[in-house]
Amino acid sequence: MSPHDRQEQDDLDALGEKIRRSKDRHGRERMDGARHASPLGVAFRIMTELVVAVMAAVLAGWGLDSYFGTWPWMLLVFTPLGMAAGVLNVLRAAKALDDADFGQTASGDSARRKNNDAWTKDDEKDR
Repeated sequence: MSPHDRQEQDDLDALGEKIRRSKDRHGRERMDGARHASPLGVAFRIMTELVVAVMAAVLAGWGLDSYFGTWPWMLLVFTPLGMAAGVLNVLRAAKALDDADFGQTASGDSARRKNNDAWTKDDEKDR
């Protein structure tokens, strides 16, 4: 390996390390942003997830119906698919917000659920 090749390899390694640090930093910032999101912003995001999925499916169904001349069959097929996709997007967004708010434990349970279980056990001891 020539000195020039060695220098290029060192430069690539340094660049790779900078990229890893940047990804780590931006990942944390993204989670912090979700943790401190306003309720109105969360509501608009969830509403937008649902509406856009349904609108995209309806437009796709309408466009395919116009193209193939199968009115209203593609629209009837794509509309429920868009609704299902919208609901799945809303569920994913809600889960991401829940994970950002309460953190994930090593077992995959949310910290809130573990805290509620502990509260229930303490509550039973008092009885």
